[in-house]
Amino acid sequence: MKCETELLGQEKWGSVSVCRRCGAVSINWGNASVRMPKELLESFVRMINGAYIKLLEEQGHRYEG
Repeated sequence: MKCETELLGQEKWGSVSVCRRCGAVSINWGNASVRMPKELLESFVRMINGAYIKLLEEQGHRYEG
């Protein structure tokens, strides 16, 4: 079955879309691409946010969220 994707967001380097048939989320960023069930998106975003905060802190920035 072919996905019917809808663009959810787009920036200079990539985009996020969702399939209206199966609910899969596709993230394309630079040379990287990942596809996952929409149920995993929240945990994926938390993981990315956590890694970003850790990198900022290692560079001496203070994160105030």
